[in-house]
Amino acid sequence: MRPLAPLTAKPDGRDRLELDGFLDTGPLRHYLNEAIAGERPAFVVVSGRDFTGRTSMARCVLDMYRHARGLDNRFVVGEIDLDTFDSFELLSNILVHLKVEIHAAGLKLTEKLEQRIDEVTSIARPTYQPQFQGLAKSLVVELSGQKAGPYGFGVLIERLAAAPMLSAARVVFKTAPGIVVFTHQEGDHANTADLVGLTPDDAHIVRLSPLVSKQIRMLAEGRWQQATVEHACPFDRRGLETVFSREPLPIKVALKKLSQLLDYRLSVPNGTPVPADPAMLRMSYEWLVETVHAMNEWNRR
Repeated sequence: MRPLAPLTAKPDGRDRLELDGFLDTGPLRHYLNEAIAGERPAFVVVSGRDFTGRTSMARCVLDMYRHARGLDNRFVVGEIDLDTFDSFELLSNILVHLKVEIHAAGLKLTEKLEQRIDEVTSIARPTYQPQFQGLAKSLVVELSGQKAGPYGFGVLIERLAAAPMLSAARVVFKTAPGIVVFTHQEGDHANTADLVGLTPDDAHIVRLSPLVSKQIRMLAEGRWQQATVEHACPFDRRGLETVFSREPLPIKVALKKLSQLLDYRLSVPNGTPVPADPAMLRMSYEWLVETVHAMNEWNRR
């Protein structure tokens, strides 16, 4: 149920959510390759409703960028989740957070740059963007000159609260080739930026949608194969597509329901776990239909 972390958990890198009809990453990869070839920064917005896997996909975008540049482990990422509509507050925190992550990676910055970043909040707001831009550029220069080889950087910003934040980030990182990824909540009552009017020149937008039954079946099979190749996936394929055919489900909701089915299958009526025998794990078409029907009836009470 955790968000994917392909930058730190290598098996997660195989789980890019490229389910049939769910997400075609071809345009995204093309955008990233174009930015890298042109030595330009990349800006990506991952947008979707609640529980559609925005954070997981954002981390996968960072991982794609890292691989496209051939950086391997020479990639520093700053993740930030700040409840603010203030671009100055957001971007100053990002610069400080990047410095912290650079230290955590065992890298060194010059004393002068360290001091400039430490004093970032004292920069006058009317002139902060060009000064922040200079700091970002200096970070790139110093990361490129590390003894272990040139490093790159990425930033993950949870919740694009207002469109001016993206505009400000584009200015600050204009001369700093790297990648900035925003997550964005869609929905009628979402307290986030309106993406209407954004162009491909502003950012590449990745839109996440709920999964239909075939995609949920593929998700179950993919996650099972990631966990083990010793035993076949216990879910009956036709059964999964049948029980999840009522309506599309966000990926996190689908994973929770799949997890509940596994837990239920592994328990006897009194709740005592049974041995994880592959034969006992098997969930037939009939078992899935009857069990999901019973669960739905119970939830209606």
